[in-house]
Amino acid sequence: MTTVEFYRLAGGLEQALALTCNIIEEAFQARLDVLVRVSDDHSHEAIERYLTGFCDLALLPCSCLLEAGRQITVSRADDPGHHHGLLINFCSSIPGWHGRFEKLAEIIYDGDSSLEVRRNHFRFFRDRGYPLRFQHIDAVARSLTRPQPA
Repeated sequence: MTTVEFYRLAGGLEQALALTCNIIEEAFQARLDVLVRVSDDHSHEAIERYLTGFCDLALLPCSCLLEAGRQITVSRADDPGHHHGLLINFCSSIPGWHGRFEKLAEIIYDGDSSLEVRRNHFRFFRDRGYPLRFQHIDAVARSLTRPQPA
């Protein structure tokens, strides 16, 4: 069964993107492929820019970054493709195929207008018996060393 982890972050979008990179790095260490699901072109571009800069600073295999059919994919599509490791959901909906993933992450950050949406997601998973984890994160240490979104 999919393990669902919610992260409540003290900070804005920049810190959420840094946390996303940290989560992806942990997933790579656990040998999980990653799908970052976004709802709009602006989010897609911001995350891709941030991840590309992160790749330049990290030990992630850059050749696997941001390419369809590779280990890390940022997508607006409603099709998970080959992915089954980690789903990072930035969308307001829960995809019907979420159960194929080993792990699912949702990030709640300051300025994010979807706090109520994330609460509904939490209830959805709780009511269906999914293993849940909830973390309050005061700061993302690497946010100072990671690139700034444009």
